Amino acid sequence: IVQCAACGYAANTEKAGVGAAPDARPAPNDKAAEEPKPFKKVETPGKTTIEQVSQLLKCKPSQMIKTLVYKADGKPVAVLIRGDHEANELKVKRALDASVLELADPDTIRQVTGAPVGFAGPVGIRCAVIADRAIARMKKVVTGANEADAHLVGVVPGRDFPLPSPADLRMATEGDPCPRCAAPMRLRRGIEVGHVFKLGTKYSQALGANYLDDQERLHPIIMGCYGIGVNRILAALIETNHDEDGIVWSLPLAPYSVLVLPLAVQNERLRQAAEKIYTELCARGIDTLLDDRDARAGFKFKDADLIGIPLRVAIGERGIAEGTAEIKWRGEPEPKKVPIDDAVRSVIDTLAAPPAARPDPAGRPAGRPARSGR
Repeated sequence: IVQCAACGYAANTEKAGVGAAPDARPAPNDKAAEEPKPFKKVETPGKTTIEQVSQLLKCKPSQMIKTLVYKADGKPVAVLIRGDHEANELKVKRALDASVLELADPDTIRQVTGAPVGFAGPVGIRCAVIADRAIARMKKVVTGANEADAHLVGVVPGRDFPLPSPADLRMATEGDPCPRCAAPMRLRRGIEVGHVFKLGTKYSQALGANYLDDQERLHPIIMGCYGIGVNRILAALIETNHDEDGIVWSLPLAPYSVLVLPLAVQNERLRQAAEKIYTELCARGIDTLLDDRDARAGFKFKDADLIGIPLRVAIGERGIAEGTAEIKWRGEPEPKKVPIDDAVRSVIDTLAAPPAARPDPAGRPAGRPARSGR
């Protein structure tokens, strides 16, 4: 997704708009504004990609025009994109008001350019042309020559080929101007946890799904599809709430609220105390997990951190001798000791007053455990 810190604009890259950057052309009285020399053709045998041509001609991809030939509702159209940018086919489709957009086949490309795939250019191309707004700010460029194994150097947009009204046709990238306020935008990774599809009346018209308005006139129902990804919500929580040891669940989404850890299950008295705490917590409606495996204490602690259940109640052989249990939040550094007989009440009180959130080492905001409402 791209985000603007200045105004709060945010969108995924498929949808994100790109604002108009300041015009980089020189002022009319600038010496650099003198009429440039005519373009010339250079041989580029077998070089069909932006990277290959830029390396051969010792230029930057940003100094090249990428000419992409599409079919919009069956008609060929050339889309001009700066060499270091990527076309956004959804934007291209909207700009052309096309129902179907697809890349042209090699025969169509040869028909409109006179050349094989990889050498298309806007000079003399035989089809409609649309251009991204970045093209209008380019001075001299490298383009395909519409001839096999050749490119043109020194092409001036608007002089050597007609420059159509520019439009936003490309994918947004880091540092692009915001479409609302022109401030630089940031590119960040995200997880889609919900979506809305605007279906309009396409299906309601096909199915005859109509409604009567207050004048008793029939209209097709305007439809939409609204989804929440339960699995993705869990994935997003883990992505933003974890540390080097494992997951840090928040109470509302945790599979269990409490993990009871008897650290020596072969000790009958210890095991019975742990099972009593577990049974009483379950009876009070608290989602509780009992780890009654016959395993080493360190192994159990490691697994407890890995699965990340918010509150841990541990009973060891020293604790059972002292009559104490240890209660610890997953994100807290040290446990606190409570009398075993008061462990259930202590757990309930602790769940009612979760600790404040702390930022994780990666600088992401940590989740704050909340009172369970399950």
